[in-house]
Amino acid sequence: MTPNGRAAFGSAPGSNIGLRFGVAGPGRVGRTLPASGTGRRPIVNARETRASGPAQLTPGFCPRQTVRVTDELSAAPVAGSTTRFGAVDVQYLDDGGARAALVVAEDPAFAAVVDERTVLVEQVAEYRPGRFYERELPPLRQVLSGVLPLDLLIVDGYVDLDPAGSPGLGAHVADAGLAPVVLGVAKTRFRAATHAAEVLRGQSARPLYVTASGMALDAAADLVREMAGDARFPDALRRVDRLARGATPAAPEPRRDDGRP
Repeated sequence: MTPNGRAAFGSAPGSNIGLRFGVAGPGRVGRTLPASGTGRRPIVNARETRASGPAQLTPGFCPRQTVRVTDELSAAPVAGSTTRFGAVDVQYLDDGGARAALVVAEDPAFAAVVDERTVLVEQVAEYRPGRFYERELPPLRQVLSGVLPLDLLIVDGYVDLDPAGSPGLGAHVADAGLAPVVLGVAKTRFRAATHAAEVLRGQSARPLYVTASGMALDAAADLVREMAGDARFPDALRRVDRLARGATPAAPEPRRDDGRP
């Protein structure tokens, strides 16, 4: 623990990932991760929820959308606070809506996903060049609504778009307070993002492009490199992509009163 009572990550058991914190790039200040706080974990039914009303974002304002939950949420006690790692994705639908998905793990390698959730958003903003976050951020806020705070969140895309710190989706997610540490993992190279760390996984010769807010970039690259799965794309990120495309979330595993499966 740090002097202010907040949890500072070291290496997770069974992993050589050292979560080192520092400045993650121009304009993105490194932060120490808070403990989860309540010590309780929400258990989400295997079906998806539906958000009522349009998901629109007024420039400069990030409203928390109202979510009408169609499946009951419950909470199971766990012993002590648990570090929570999440990954999100959004798929846009032909009818003008979107499906946002979330997977949650309790280790940085995402070796075991403990929660899955999807939210169907009936309407999202139109795409505007240079303002993609206005379209993507509201569905992400909705799928995270009602979920216990995450210590680290991975998004599909970039945190910063260039070495000068021009904000990408991940920067807006961090600035909205959705997680104290945000990693961007992109499958394709963005020409201006020359600062992004290139991460090779498995047998692939095609890198992933990693950017970060709240974590040193080399530590973020190590985390992505050592995430579970032998393929170029980590298993957890492949899973959240499938959920966003319409796969049914798995029912959560029951937990004992002492927090063990």
